[in-house]
Amino acid sequence: MKTFYFNTGVRPYAHTNPPLGLMPYQVIRGDTVQIPFDVEDVPECAVFRHASGHSEPEYTNWIVREIHNSGMCSKYAHFELQVPLSKSVAIEYRTTVQCQDPETGKTGCWAFTGDDHRKIGTRISPVFADLPDLYRWLKVNGFTQVPGTLASRYTK
Repeated sequence: MKTFYFNTGVRPYAHTNPPLGLMPYQVIRGDTVQIPFDVEDVPECAVFRHASGHSEPEYTNWIVREIHNSGMCSKYAHFELQVPLSKSVAIEYRTTVQCQDPETGKTGCWAFTGDDHRKIGTRISPVFADLPDLYRWLKVNGFTQVPGTLASRYTK
């Protein structure tokens, strides 16, 4: 588990000690009220963008993770995967073949991050009915196969 902070953008009423209006799950970091939350399996190159009730990634280079240990109403944290231009770090993705997607219940093929395709928020592609459609999607979106992996591992 890794802890992140949701910045509410609210400045605390700081004329009292402790500040008034702070909920038990809120903390003051810098000059704003923030809400800590924990998530699992977030790569170092991921940048927290927002929290929501939706488990679908908004872009192909985003991942979604379930929020734990927080007072927020949102259930999912959305992260953008960023690779610094000065480094040649590749993020590895894997593919499934005719598995049941834990988010939609659909059976099909998709690409995911991490080691377990059964975790909610790990899917980074649509669910495709056929494997060739997934391979086309991977190619169009700039993914390359990791040599010697029987077409199940990709990098971008």
